[in-house]
Amino acid sequence: MYSQHRPFGRHRTVRPPAIVAAALLAAGLLVPVVSRSASAATPTTAWQSGGFHVDTPDVIRRSDIVLGRPNPAAAQSLPLGNGSLGVAAWAAGGFTAQLNRADTLPGRLSPGQVQIPGLSTLTGAADFKGYLDLYTGVLNESGGGMTLKAWVSATKDELIVDVTGANPSAQQTATVSLWSGRSPQAAVSGATGTLAETWVDDSEAGHSGRTFCSLAAITAGGRSVTSAVVNSTQVGPRSHQTPTARTG
Repeated sequence: MYSQHRPFGRHRTVRPPAIVAAALLAAGLLVPVVSRSASAATPTTAWQSGGFHVDTPDVIRRSDIVLGRPNPAAAQSLPLGNGSLGVAAWAAGGFTAQLNRADTLPGRLSPGQVQIPGLSTLTGAADFKGYLDLYTGVLNESGGGMTLKAWVSATKDELIVDVTGANPSAQQTATVSLWSGRSPQAAVSGATGTLAETWVDDSEAGHSGRTFCSLAAITAGGRSVTSAVVNSTQVGPRSHQTPTARTG
């Protein structure tokens, strides 16, 4: 202990600095010393001059889905859609897209599945790359000298697949098909093929007794486009140098 003599015969007890610091620390009273030269970081905000100022496309595109390699499994499919028509797209058989709607009751049966086998040149290329632009809703892929852009129209229930770089001397095909157990009416008209199916909601609990249906149509743009019924559950166009396929 240290003591300091003061007038009037009183003594004041003074602890060494280390002991004082320890006591304050135990009491939770120590406050860190901040240099006078340090300054707080200036906060940033999107709210400026009475309104929000944000580069919306850039902010959304920070979350784009990037494909480091092809996605051949259905569980790896990427979503496209406009709120009415939904599409799951993956790289099986070149390019596969399943069409989905919420109004094909009662089982919400898919209107069909689209395949473009000629795109295996793209998806099987060593330089394949792709990404889903979340701002525009467009799937972009390239490889083997080909490019693909796929999206669902914002104004109608239509999936558009725009292809460039296809071999002009090779026949290109695109099909829409249904699965075993479905019983559509397959038909063609010019360059367009259709699959239409109706059923009655009369078997499940709480059934309505109403008739429901699904309809898928597919066509393409290119040279000498024709469409044919492949079998009872599959139709599709054929052409040379197919740049665009449309289905919905």
